[in-house]
Amino acid sequence: MDEFLSLESKEVGRWLSSDEITVKVEADVFEIMSKWMEHNRSERKANLEELFRHVRLDFLSRDYLIDVVTNELVQENPLCLKMGLDALKKTTFSIEGEKQQSPRKGVETSAIVTYGGKYTLCYFPERDQWKRLADSLSFGINNDFRTIKLRGQLFAFPSSYGNAGTFNPVLNAWSMLDISANYSPVVAIKGEIYAVEVQTSPEQTTVKRYNVESSVWETLLSSLEGCRREACVVAAGCHLYVLGGRPPSSSQNVAKAERFHTVENKWEEIADMREERDWVNHRESERKTAFEGLFRHVRLGFLSRDSLQDIVTNELVRDSAVCLRLTVDATFKMATFVNEDDLPQSSRKGTDTRVIVVRGGKYTFCYIPEEDHWKRLPDGTKELNAITSKMIKFRDQLLTFTKSVGAERYDPIFNDWSALKSLAESSNVAIVKGEIYAVQVNTTDQKTTVVKYNVELRKWEAVDLSFDQDCRLGTCVDAAGRHLYMIGGWINTQEYFASGERFDTVEKKWEEIADMLVERGGAFGVATREKIFVAGGACRGKLLNTCEIMVQLNGKLYVLGGIRGSNQSELRVEYFDTAEDKWIQKTTIPVESISTTYNPLIGCAMRFSKGALDELSTIEV
Repeated sequence: MDEFLSLESKEVGRWLSSDEITVKVEADVFEIMSKWMEHNRSERKANLEELFRHVRLDFLSRDYLIDVVTNELVQENPLCLKMGLDALKKTTFSIEGEKQQSPRKGVETSAIVTYGGKYTLCYFPERDQWKRLADSLSFGINNDFRTIKLRGQLFAFPSSYGNAGTFNPVLNAWSMLDISANYSPVVAIKGEIYAVEVQTSPEQTTVKRYNVESSVWETLLSSLEGCRREACVVAAGCHLYVLGGRPPSSSQNVAKAERFHTVENKWEEIADMREERDWVNHRESERKTAFEGLFRHVRLGFLSRDSLQDIVTNELVRDSAVCLRLTVDATFKMATFVNEDDLPQSSRKGTDTRVIVVRGGKYTFCYIPEEDHWKRLPDGTKELNAITSKMIKFRDQLLTFTKSVGAERYDPIFNDWSALKSLAESSNVAIVKGEIYAVQVNTTDQKTTVVKYNVELRKWEAVDLSFDQDCRLGTCVDAAGRHLYMIGGWINTQEYFASGERFDTVEKKWEEIADMLVERGGAFGVATREKIFVAGGACRGKLLNTCEIMVQLNGKLYVLGGIRGSNQSELRVEYFDTAEDKWIQKTTIPVESISTTYNPLIGCAMRFSKGALDELSTIEV
């Protein structure tokens, strides 16, 4: 790599443009180009545009393209940013057009996915090769399915009544969704899921769209148009087409065809097609200025990652440099920061709510501080040992990591836990600038390994390996800025430490920081922009006023659970009032008892939409 970093820009360009270079995924090419740029950023910045053209954006995943368009170098170059946004926009369509670039040799290309019963297979035509994918969860053996590709995932809707499933190729995993199309044909248009429901008595066609924020189907229009059984339903552009089929009162097929305009919410016969003009194109210059003014009132900080992806590829937004910059900035914050307490705007009343999610065993609860309410969430997929587990918020979802077992993911949009095939071999997991890192400790070989999860290859990759005779277990691992912090810990539960180090994820090196005031191991920590709070743990067999969970929410530090005298579980919840410099008891965890170990629960803060929160049942304390 050192030799490559010293090459001239023309040599780097020849390498990037080659079909013969050996990479596992196209994302590796962008990473290598970025490293070359960062090696001498001030002088090489001028070469970005030329080199960026050689990155084959068509073969990057939707998630990775978000990382590309939020990259600092790309944001500073308007042409590179536009190329990235154009590639991102293509991923919002369910049917892929002809790619403008060809794949490099050795990089996976598109495949045909087929499944029956619980088995899922994929076929690679170029290789004439079949591969086995993860089994589906509980699809009926005799069910037929309507399948769509949406936002880099595969959605399967049963033709009979039943919930849909989704396959994530990055994680190679199926998960069940709490949505059903009720026998209706389903299509994807501009990144949205639509269904056409036909009733024969009375005769009526209902077009519905799935709202991912509130997790419900919304009726767009009920009418007589398109009311035919067994019609072919397809999507193109912003239209939903209904072709052929049989009227409810007839057994004869017809050639009639209509299309439904998903923006105007109206039907029109194909023979009567005409060009429509939208609001912004009328008196374009005045409307464009007005649009920019109105767009500033959209509170982008409270939109989900999926919604921001739709907005950043919207044609109106892309035509306005001001609106595009606002959206990219909001997307960048979503992708690179875990703590949302410093958002520049406040949420509207009744829309989004910040909550604290707590999990013990397989049970999950959420606490709403503003309402002083607890609500029940779905159970996890398995019993979770909180002593060796950690929960983090990552891109609008919750991830739990358990040492030597595996990970789970909670999606608040679908209100569902699913298992992930991701073994970190450590629960010391944290988020740094939108990337998942873990610290693996081997006291036998006295080595500490920092690893990062590669979402493209679905595996952990070593970032740094170091050897230290004071290699410790029971450390508190957290992240702030570009650093991973490792604090406290013990050796053989006999020698306890107050020392701390931090790992620079950019420079790839460790450095010592000041010691804590108290030696402790097994502690919990939470990081803000300016401070790292550490609480609880143990020292030489004595519990240190152990705090189970520390969560920073709306400027307040919440402490939940823990152990008090005689190893009894502490269920009270407190928060620290910085203005009055005192702790205030807030509520109680709504369970009768939890484990007597000193880490019975894990948790963190996240955001729920009002619609999703209203669907949850309230627990009386």
